[in-house]
Amino acid sequence: MNFENRLISGLFIKRYKRFFVDIKINNKIITAHCPNTGSMYGLLKKGNKVWISKSNNPNRKLKYTLEIKPETKFGLNTRFDFLVTDKKYKAFIEVKNVTLSRKKSLAEFPDAITVRGLKHINELLKASKKDYKIFILYLIQRDDCKSFTIAKDIDPNYAIALSKAVKNKLKILCYDCKFSSKGIKLNNKIKLKI
Repeated sequence: MNFENRLISGLFIKRYKRFFVDIKINNKIITAHCPNTGSMYGLLKKGNKVWISKSNNPNRKLKYTLEIKPETKFGLNTRFDFLVTDKKYKAFIEVKNVTLSRKKSLAEFPDAITVRGLKHINELLKASKKDYKIFILYLIQRDDCKSFTIAKDIDPNYAIALSKAVKNKLKILCYDCKFSSKGIKLNNKIKLKI
């Protein structure tokens, strides 16, 4: 994925009102929009390196943000990240951003109880019954992890549902990313410990 504008590197200062983050760039404080309202446990620490992009929209209140592609609707109240189709194949892919690492070289998901994540598993299973191939891609947003697991102690219900779903045609993909100021690319396939 290439960014519309070049990314700008800065240092995280604080997050507030769920959607706002203050970032320090060259001794200047910039307030940016934070589209991820999840806990991002372990990621939002003062002094952590972060990336932001500047919007070209002159009417935006906050000029800096992360850009996200619209999701694909399924059923009445569900959206999946990607729909892949051709004449004989249709698949839904739900992407989960992974930021948690409590043990050296081990990435974990989720970082908080995820009602939405549980809903996505259940809806993917419904899609499977309608002849969709179903996938969850755990995308590790850090470069210091060599393996991935589910944080069963944080959300045991999610762990149980995922285990059942894997037995019912859900495929799990896990990759880390390579970051640059121009974009994010899939990097290495990461070993699953589930």
